[in-house]
Amino acid sequence: MRKFISIFISFAMALSIVFGFSFSASASVSNGKCGADVTYSFDKTNGVLTFSGSGEINDYSYSNNSPFYKNTDIKTIKIGTGITTIGNELFSGCSSLTEVTIPDSVTRIGKSAFKGCSSLSSVYIPNSVTSMGDYIFENCKGLLNIIIPDSVMSVGVRAFDNCSMLKSAVIGSGVTSIGSYAFYNCVNLADVTMGDNVKQIGNYSFGYCKALKSIELPNSLNTIGKSAFSECKSLTGISLPNTVTSLGENAFYNCNALTSATISDSLTSIEPTTFASCVNLTNVVVPKSVTNIENYAFTYCTRLVSVTIPKGIKTIGKNAFANCKSLKDLYYLGNEKQWNDNVSNDFKTWASTNNITLHFSVDTDALDYLKTMISEYARNDYSDDTYTALLNKFESVPDDLLNLTQQEVDSLTTSLLESMYDLKPYLNLSITAPNGTFTVEYDNNSNVQSKTSVLSGTTVTLTAVPNDGYKFVGWYDTVNNLYFSKESKYTFKIVANTNLKAVFVKNNSATLTFTTYTNWVKSTVTKTVDEWQSVTSIAGFVPEVPYRYSYINGRWAFDEAEVLAKLQAGEDVSVVAEYDKGGTELPTPPVAENGVPALELHYNYDDVNQTASFLMGVGIPENCNVESLGILYYYKEAESFDPTNFTLLINNKMTAGKYNAGKSSGLCIANIRNFTSEYNWAVRGYISYYDAENNLVTVYSNQINVINRQQV
Repeated sequence: MRKFISIFISFAMALSIVFGFSFSASASVSNGKCGADVTYSFDKTNGVLTFSGSGEINDYSYSNNSPFYKNTDIKTIKIGTGITTIGNELFSGCSSLTEVTIPDSVTRIGKSAFKGCSSLSSVYIPNSVTSMGDYIFENCKGLLNIIIPDSVMSVGVRAFDNCSMLKSAVIGSGVTSIGSYAFYNCVNLADVTMGDNVKQIGNYSFGYCKALKSIELPNSLNTIGKSAFSECKSLTGISLPNTVTSLGENAFYNCNALTSATISDSLTSIEPTTFASCVNLTNVVVPKSVTNIENYAFTYCTRLVSVTIPKGIKTIGKNAFANCKSLKDLYYLGNEKQWNDNVSNDFKTWASTNNITLHFSVDTDALDYLKTMISEYARNDYSDDTYTALLNKFESVPDDLLNLTQQEVDSLTTSLLESMYDLKPYLNLSITAPNGTFTVEYDNNSNVQSKTSVLSGTTVTLTAVPNDGYKFVGWYDTVNNLYFSKESKYTFKIVANTNLKAVFVKNNSATLTFTTYTNWVKSTVTKTVDEWQSVTSIAGFVPEVPYRYSYINGRWAFDEAEVLAKLQAGEDVSVVAEYDKGGTELPTPPVAENGVPALELHYNYDDVNQTASFLMGVGIPENCNVESLGILYYYKEAESFDPTNFTLLINNKMTAGKYNAGKSSGLCIANIRNFTSEYNWAVRGYISYYDAENNLVTVYSNQINVINRQQV
């Protein structure tokens, strides 16, 4: 017997050495050390465990149990100020613990720290805490409420799993993710306040929260995991914010009190059994973004009577609505042809077999889009007669389009579009004349709003008058870098925004011009004959050779001695760029039909030269009198402009690159160097010509939309 007692005492001493605590005669914890600078003492008479010191309390694990593991005598825990962490599994299994004091010096509470503390009814987590581990309060069946402070960034895996008495949870604004099974089987959880920065809700996070009636999901949310709200049998309604792009399968499985569900219009797929067995769900509207409804997505929604499906749907699982015994009406937001072309035969067969009534809808997207555009037009930007004609058609469109046929909707759309194309805008006219003056005459003065705003189609006559000592060279387009006329009196019709400069040079002078083969002017140098006499080389005047699409090895072709001799003799000289043919093929211009010009716009981005090229193929019928030919550009800062929601027509808000139609080779090319991603672009070609009745008519090409230098 003495030998046995001796062995037991030796074993106890060994435990004292290994685990750092001492036994009393009754084998109860009394004091010890559980961190480099942390000690504890336990008073078994009142069940109070007190921690003193500073810094971290040790982490423990299943194989290295905490000295308090499954201690049933501990009722109260007091942690002194200065302690910074509560270690992993520190109080795991302390089933008699009812009260704990956590000071605001603590920044981390380790995983499973209070796991299985089934008598703990409340705990205050200070704002100092930034990290809460997985399983932290798992199986704390007596916990009634929890407030997760704003300082915490995530709710861990199974953090409150099986906290069966938990009634309310406040999730702080600092939390961005809620881990898998975080509140799983919290069967009495009825009130959840979720912070406005949560991005992810993990798998099964709120599964089996049977008392949860409603929850407001934040606009920050983008991912809801599988079975996240499955078996939430009291949940009556759910609204998924449009930021949600991923919704896992079974997400709302067997939420049998759910009567309404608003689905995010950023989702592209509704996964299998997402809303299965939601027996009180009566109506479902699938958003336009969804292209796939997977098998069994709504199976056993036995009170579902109607479903609205977008016209962009591509796949509907054969059993997506299996056992929906009350489903009678399916509203398809497209026409019958789109239904037959897009929807799988398996589902069409299922719908027919189950006597589902299909309701096809007219497509009003184009009409709605035009109405939105027109509502933003300003009367002062257009001629009164063309704007009034458009407004009358706009106001004749009924507010309720549901009773119209597709043919009637299409007719209204065509009519509005024709009136939009017939609009005559007031265009910008900017004229400058350094070293001279000019006069302006109009064929109809009533078409002029101001010196810089003239109605499209108005005939404008400019007359340049040089100052003493100067002579006139030509009318120069400062946007397109071209001379449009060398006559001092220049008459034209304004059909695009126009910026002209009357160029004057000193008498007895000569000009050196560097141009491309299309007469696009790269640069000019003008000097008096006397000044040219002192020039021995033009090397300092030679600019960079312009980029030419599909060509390489650009160079200026000239004999320097010959050029200098001409300039010194008072003769103007033009130097033209030459190139070698590259390997890139140019697009084939379209063929004009029925006497109407044909336009086709293409786009290419050259990464090496950081150059965007807009290539417009032009087909002009014989004897067609062309007034103007060009490419329209509208561009804005990338963050504020979506060109895919913008239709570019001739108006006073865009820039126009113009070409000489008489010299067109069937292809017009605009190259833009240093094409950055700072701007987004909408680009469209146009041609204005006189029809058989001598009316000025404008035809447009397709529109090219460029975002981040890429065509979309």
